[in-house]
Amino acid sequence: MLDIIVTSYNEPKSTEKAVKTILNQNIKQQFRITVVDPFPEVGKYLKEKIKDKRVRFFLDPGEGKSYALNLLFQENPGTKDDFFILTDGDVYISPNAIEEIL
Repeated sequence: MLDIIVTSYNEPKSTEKAVKTILNQNIKQQFRITVVDPFPEVGKYLKEKIKDKRVRFFLDPGEGKSYALNLLFQENPGTKDDFFILTDGDVYISPNAIEEIL
């Protein structure tokens, strides 16, 4: 499984654009996108704007990015075959960027 983690901080429109640039990629393997943000309103906004079951929201408890990522990794430890890509809500990746990384 490919996990793409998008961290953001109360930038719903920017994060929406970042997630959509990922969804528009030609990714050949199964993947999911997790948006990590301390504002529940961002999760609600994204749920309204992006109707894709591969996108989910993880509420950052507000103790910092590294703390939130550690909680997320504890919840989803993955296997040796899993691959994680981390990016930010204000980063818009180029076409085919994910396949190039893989």
